[in-house]
Amino acid sequence: MVIENYPRPDFKREDWTDLNGEWDFSFDEPVFDRKIQVPFCYQSEMSGIGDTGVHHIVWYRKEFVVEKGRLSGKSLLLKFGAVDYEAEVYINQTYAGGHRGGHTPFEAEITGLVSEGKNIITVKVMDYSDADKPRGKQTWTGENFACWYTPTTGIWQSVWLEYAGKPYIKRIKATPDLERNEALCEIFISTMERVTAEVFFHSLPAEGGMEMDLGSLKISCENGYGKGILALPDLDLRRDQLTWTPETPNLIEMEVNIQNDKVTSYFGLRSVCISNGRILLNGEVLYQRLVLDQATGVKAFSRLPMKRPSGMIFCFQRKWGLMGPENIRKLKIQDITTGPINWDFLYGERCQAVIGIQTVL
Repeated sequence: MVIENYPRPDFKREDWTDLNGEWDFSFDEPVFDRKIQVPFCYQSEMSGIGDTGVHHIVWYRKEFVVEKGRLSGKSLLLKFGAVDYEAEVYINQTYAGGHRGGHTPFEAEITGLVSEGKNIITVKVMDYSDADKPRGKQTWTGENFACWYTPTTGIWQSVWLEYAGKPYIKRIKATPDLERNEALCEIFISTMERVTAEVFFHSLPAEGGMEMDLGSLKISCENGYGKGILALPDLDLRRDQLTWTPETPNLIEMEVNIQNDKVTSYFGLRSVCISNGRILLNGEVLYQRLVLDQATGVKAFSRLPMKRPSGMIFCFQRKWGLMGPENIRKLKIQDITTGPINWDFLYGERCQAVIGIQTVL
């Protein structure tokens, strides 16, 4: 079963194409004599292969179509949630980009490499058994031992295309300041030229709350960057309508526009600090009682196999005395909400302190 929903709800474009599903695949050489289900690693059953043998080089290939006129005035971005460990990406046999590191996302701007009609993505992945590279609990000896388990090789998070504008928004960063009741908004764009970005803010309240327009900003971007500060409205000390807590996980949504590109994101208005050896959330002591779950399974490994893991995830409320699971790092936001890496904490934004504990798959 393939996850069909959008992979990045914290950085969302409306015009996108899901590339998860069946890809051509081969070990060692690009002969493509097998099929694999992306985004599951070849070692897992969910990939359709389930080979736990060591293969240091694997190859992927997939055909995709650019519809006539769809790319007019647009930039085409190819995005990978994660590929373990080192990837080389080719579009129509031309090198498009690469990435090193098994747990971080990357992208390639491929507008000039595609044509209307059929196009081909080829990915070469190298995952050598180096004991000194970041690997989590993946074994490097070829055998499982102690707490070192079967490796994850190749594509193991979602792959998709985004049709962005020209220029386009590369990244958004929001930094809340609870004491001042404001938020710093930073925008990173693809052009060095001066461009004006317009940002609209509105609340995404917890259940039972009331949505509110929170204002807008016009931000001048130059040399690929711009920033501005949003002063949030005075709510007559009813700050609980906007602030994020585990009990009331209110969010603030941002819609960022530059020319013909639009991205939506969100953040929580909160403060976190350490004082006298204690963690303070919004100025109040937050005692944490946590649990560890490996969040792996024999069928899908670190990648959950379902769109919404209800039935395989048991949810417990804070009243049971548990605050959050270690496995948030592996569940990823797209496995839990509407849709890899650095979005893990945002999963907790909407869970109302509900924690998921995965059963054996």
